[in-house]
Amino acid sequence: MKISILTKLGIILSLLFLSVNLSAQSTGIQKLLDNPDKMYSKEFVYGRTGDSKYIRKSQIKKGYVTAADYVLPKKVGILTFIIHDRSSSSSYTAGGWKHSSTAKATKDGTSMVANQIYFNVIKGMKSTFSAKGMNLLEPSEYLDTEAKRELYLNYELKNPKIPFSGITGEGNSGPAVGYRAMPLESFGFKAAGKQIDVRDAFFNQLELDAILIVEIVMSITGNAVYTIKSNMLYKNPASGTKTFYSDYAESISVKLSSDLYAKKPKYSDIFVEEEVEYTNKKGKTKTRYEAVGIDPNLYKLINAIVEANVRSLESFVLGQK
Repeated sequence: MKISILTKLGIILSLLFLSVNLSAQSTGIQKLLDNPDKMYSKEFVYGRTGDSKYIRKSQIKKGYVTAADYVLPKKVGILTFIIHDRSSSSSYTAGGWKHSSTAKATKDGTSMVANQIYFNVIKGMKSTFSAKGMNLLEPSEYLDTEAKRELYLNYELKNPKIPFSGITGEGNSGPAVGYRAMPLESFGFKAAGKQIDVRDAFFNQLELDAILIVEIVMSITGNAVYTIKSNMLYKNPASGTKTFYSDYAESISVKLSSDLYAKKPKYSDIFVEEEVEYTNKKGKTKTRYEAVGIDPNLYKLINAIVEANVRSLESFVLGQK
């Protein structure tokens, strides 16, 4: 079997500079948004890492805190807003040989797409938090001293690897501008002892009441999104008491995911394309489709997931299911 492998070095360079009227084109995302009740109750997966419900109940029972101490955080900082890019692949057989190729975006290309998405969702995210009396802060807002900036930029991540790979190996992670690539699993939430102390000391020095991490798994060259996850790390109100639980043992998340290996991705066609003319190597004028933007419904979906995360956080602090 003969295999040829192609890695694209750049992707969608014009995304940040074009201003066009974009319309929805991902039927999978459109179907989700058309049925919000099903989307919130059936498609979104709600999680409380670290058995947060039990932690809350236990700490109240032992007198370390009261129910009134569990309140919505005032200052919530976005730790990272990041895309994990997954390579796309294709193959064909000719003359008894099987030819396979893969393509993936570079880190810069991935960050460029992350920027485009971020700039179109951050206003809605801030409004969602503000409606509940919370202030959602970007790094430029909460890293308000040189010491905090140095801390954020130089913190050593436990395990910064990407949790998936294509046939060419790991894809690239790209955060939006102003952020580090700090996925949740980099902080070793299954760790113990000193590792937890180091992690919690880092979070505490940022002087936030809660931390938000938004991660998106997609294939830029494959024109599909696979996972969107919003995760809130809630500062334990029993911090400083004799509680057994660490300062950030309580985590509330909402996720939408689909099969990474499905023949036809469930949420595909996320890039809006236009037919353009170009001149080939022989000097002839040809036409091809190029990406000129992102389906605006993807922005609505991300905001809906963050909104669901805020609702879930509110239910948690009130002691609800």
